[in-house]
Amino acid sequence: MGSSLSIDSRSGKVKSACVALAAVGPIPIVATKAAEFLVGKEPTDANIARAAELARDAAKPITDMR
Repeated sequence: MGSSLSIDSRSGKVKSACVALAAVGPIPIVATKAAEFLVGKEPTDANIARAAELARDAAKPITDMR
Protein backbone atom coordinates (compact mmCIF):
# COMPACT_ATOMS: atom_id res chain seq x y z
CA MET A 1 0.00 0.00 0.00
CA GLY A 2 1.13 3.50 -0.72
CA SER A 3 -0.46 6.78 0.18
CA SER A 4 0.17 10.46 -0.24
CA LEU A 5 -1.50 13.36 1.57
CA SER A 6 -1.19 17.10 1.06
CA ILE A 7 -2.10 19.00 4.22
CA ASP A 8 -3.23 22.64 4.27
CA SER A 9 -0.78 24.44 6.54
CA ARG A 10 -3.42 26.85 7.83
CA SER A 11 -6.32 24.52 8.58
CA GLY A 12 -4.41 21.28 9.13
CA LYS A 13 -6.90 19.51 6.87
CA VAL A 14 -6.17 17.22 3.95
CA LYS A 15 -6.13 19.12 0.63
CA SER A 16 -5.57 16.09 -1.58
CA ALA A 17 -4.97 12.40 -1.11
CA CYS A 18 -4.07 9.28 -3.06
CA VAL A 19 -4.22 5.71 -1.80
CA ALA A 20 -2.91 2.84 -3.93
CA LEU A 21 -2.92 -0.89 -3.20
CA ALA A 22 -0.60 -3.53 -4.64
CA ALA A 23 -0.58 -7.32 -4.28
CA VAL A 24 -4.30 -7.40 -3.44
CA GLY A 25 -5.66 -7.85 -6.93
CA PRO A 26 -4.62 -8.77 -10.44
CA ILE A 27 -3.42 -5.18 -11.03
CA PRO A 28 -2.63 -2.28 -8.67
CA ILE A 29 -5.78 -0.60 -7.34
CA VAL A 30 -6.34 3.09 -6.65
CA ALA A 31 -8.63 3.28 -3.60
CA THR A 32 -10.56 6.36 -4.70
CA LYS A 33 -13.20 6.22 -1.95
CA ALA A 34 -10.52 6.11 0.74
CA ALA A 35 -8.75 9.15 -0.70
CA GLU A 36 -11.97 11.09 -1.22
CA PHE A 37 -13.00 10.37 2.37
CA LEU A 38 -9.85 12.05 3.71
CA VAL A 39 -10.10 15.27 1.70
CA GLY A 40 -11.37 18.14 3.85
CA LYS A 41 -10.77 16.29 7.12
CA GLU A 42 -7.99 16.41 9.69
CA PRO A 43 -5.62 13.43 9.46
CA THR A 44 -6.63 11.99 12.83
CA ASP A 45 -6.18 8.36 13.85
CA ALA A 46 -9.94 7.82 13.50
CA ASN A 47 -10.08 9.30 10.00
CA ILE A 48 -7.04 7.30 8.89
CA ALA A 49 -8.62 4.12 10.31
CA ARG A 50 -11.84 4.78 8.39
CA ALA A 51 -9.88 5.41 5.18
CA ALA A 52 -8.06 2.11 5.78
CA GLU A 53 -11.42 0.32 6.00
CA LEU A 54 -12.50 1.89 2.70
CA ALA A 55 -9.19 0.87 1.11
CA ARG A 56 -9.62 -2.68 2.40
CA ASP A 57 -13.06 -2.80 0.80
CA ALA A 58 -11.50 -1.82 -2.54
CA ALA A 59 -9.07 -4.76 -2.45
CA LYS A 60 -9.85 -7.70 -4.72
CA PRO A 61 -7.36 -10.44 -3.76
CA ILE A 62 -6.94 -13.27 -6.22
CA THR A 63 -7.36 -16.81 -4.98
CA ASP A 64 -4.26 -18.44 -6.46
CA MET A 65 -0.83 -18.16 -4.86
CA ARG A 66 1.11 -16.74 -7.83
